[in-house]
Parts: sequence; structure tokens; C-alpha cells
Amino acid sequence: MSTLTFGFIGLGLIGGSIARAIRQNLPQSQIIAYDINADTLREAAQCGVANVITTRIDASFSDCDYLFLCAPVQKNDENLSAVKEIVTVCDSPGFNSFVFSYPIRFAVDFSIPPLVYGGL
Repeated sequence: MSTLTFGFIGLGLIGGSIARAIRQNLPQSQIIAYDINADTLREAAQCGVANVITTRIDASFSDCDYLFLCAPVQKNDENLSAVKEIVTVCDSPGFNSFVFSYPIRFAVDFSIPPLVYGGL
């Protein structure tokens, strides 16, 4: 299996928990992380959860196999517009509650092992 790349926009309770579980279950995976809180990003890098941390949402997230939207749902459209390329999106707050202004692929079922959530 090739190495998967996961992107996280938001590393709070949900994003941090999912990222940590991916790191534990898929240790060879690449994780790119964005958060508005610099301390959270530093912790993610120091504890080895994220391979790459960034203070900007940009086209680098377009290289992700899966992109987790873990910021407030009202920011999803703005955050995704900065990504540029369409990727497979996993919307943790629930994509039924927000309509995007352009088509994207949502991951409904993807092949990562069952995750145990632990938080960052």
C-alpha cells in the first residue's frame, strides 16, 4: 500500500483526535496540519502527530489523499477555496449542515483502520 497523505484544517478536539489515531494506526502516513493556534501546531509537531505544520491554508493541501475539515463549519467554504484543487474531503462537523459553493468529493467510506480517539 502506498503512503497516504492526510490534511487537517483544525486540530482541536475532533481534528487532533483523528490525527493522533491516524498516526497510531498508520505510522508511515504523512499528516499536514493547519490550526489558528500556534501552540497547538507546535504540540502536534513535537509529539510526532504532524509531519508538516502550517499557519496558512494553501495549495499544499491539494496533495492530500484525504482532507479533514475540523474547523467551525461556517469556515469550510472559505478554507476549501484556499486549497485550490479538489481533494477527497472528510467533514467532521457534518457536511449536511453546510452547502459548498462548488462540487467536491466527500469520503463516505474509506479504508483506514478503525480509529480510537484520544485527542492531541
